[in-house]
Amino acid sequence: DHITKDIPILEAFQLMMQYLTVSQVSPLEAEFVESSDPLASSVYLDSLNYSQLTLLISFSNVPTNRTNEVIPKMRKVIQKVLDDGPSEFDLVRIHDYIDRGIVKNQKQ
Repeated sequence: DHITKDIPILEAFQLMMQYLTVSQVSPLEAEFVESSDPLASSVYLDSLNYSQLTLLISFSNVPTNRTNEVIPKMRKVIQKVLDDGPSEFDLVRIHDYIDRGIVKNQKQ
């Protein structure tokens, strides 16, 4: 298998990660940072592109007495996005991320 066959799925993962975290209305950012009871000061997703793709989700400044809340809440938020399905996606935001990616790639 050649690495280039994985490029479309890698791009899809990165687009979804942006959708989940980049703005104040992004699902993970809204639930963990912008809520009335914030659990973190920021949420960051990244991909580690080794022989196996690894997705890294980082929650900053979680109080030590609340760390056990992070994974269940993260799963709940992601499951809600999946359950709501594509019809609930903010397509304007997704198109904006795609347009920015195209511009960025043209500059490189």
